[in-house]
Amino acid sequence: MGKDDYVAAHLLGNEGPVGIPELSVEVTLNSGDSVIVPVLFSDRAQDMDDGTSMVGVILTHGAGGDMESPHMRMYVSEITKNGLPVVHFSCKSPSLEYRSRVYEKVLKALTSWPATKHIQSWVLAGHSMGSRVAIEVAHKFETSQDSSFPRVLGCVLFSWPVHAQNNPSELRDQGNLCKVNLPILMVQGTRDEWSQEDHFQDLVSRISTPKLKVYRVEGAEHHMCPHKRISNKEERERTEANILAALREAGLFIKDLSIM
Repeated sequence: MGKDDYVAAHLLGNEGPVGIPELSVEVTLNSGDSVIVPVLFSDRAQDMDDGTSMVGVILTHGAGGDMESPHMRMYVSEITKNGLPVVHFSCKSPSLEYRSRVYEKVLKALTSWPATKHIQSWVLAGHSMGSRVAIEVAHKFETSQDSSFPRVLGCVLFSWPVHAQNNPSELRDQGNLCKVNLPILMVQGTRDEWSQEDHFQDLVSRISTPKLKVYRVEGAEHHMCPHKRISNKEERERTEANILAALREAGLFIKDLSIM
């Protein structure tokens, strides 16, 4: 198994990862070989009494990182502060099709795993390429007759890649983003090198779901941190506060979906 085929998944609660792998999801590669996805979990969230524990989040990273990347760890930390369990996994393949299959396999397996079977609904989330993966799985959920899918409430998309880095003329394939009708939250930095403002606004205008929410994070770049050209300490601190506010908004968006 090559390093690009390695997949690791974790289910985190408020106190971080605990326990041992109790769920293994087998994913077949194009070569015919298989990889095993181990899942770790913390089930503290199910002790919440506000209904939150009935909703979980599944999250994956972008093309150039993994789940140990600082921004991904930050996403998990802030989302779980809302009592929301998060399944997240590393999958470094550059293939959107393959990564979508992995995401779908993990999502479906969670319906029968003892640690997560109490979770009735899921929100699909991702960063950059991972957000494209989440949308592909959401579109399949909406359009297929596959009864093995759990209920999907919506999507949270961090740093959607509109075009190549610092190259607005090289637009990225938007896949099924403009076709999904589920509620969508897009969290996008105003200084994202993969998302020039006019191209991003053009994309937003073409998204069909009537339940679209866009949260612009002033000063943030693609990896949801202050842009490297922000050298002023106070401005960097404001940007960091803006990022945390955006992640609180993501938590509220997910909780609102649970009561719709």
